[in-house]
Amino acid sequence: MSASQQQNTLIEPLSSDFFTGETPPDLLAKSCPHCHSEAVRVSQQYETQHNGKRRLYWCEECGACFSQTYGSPIAGLKRPLSEIIKVLKARTDGQGLNSTARTFGISKNTIKN
Repeated sequence: MSASQQQNTLIEPLSSDFFTGETPPDLLAKSCPHCHSEAVRVSQQYETQHNGKRRLYWCEECGACFSQTYGSPIAGLKRPLSEIIKVLKARTDGQGLNSTARTFGISKNTIKN
């Protein structure tokens, strides 16, 4: 197989019916959690206390405003994301609930929730 034939074989899947437009689809596109419209734009950014910047989105259809983490498991959490990851890793590695609570200085109920 020549180099040009090999290159065409690699490019062929990219030119299939999946990519009908001139640009590939936006895999990270947001939709409104309230009306499910795709007419959503970034309203502003805000600085969190521990986790860096996050975006606020605004829906042009229903006028709803929602955060980047709305509806996700980390929505409303006050602890730094890095600490949450450490606690989850400790629990999945077999560390007990009482031991994890003592190690990280977090209540058992907080870890369970």
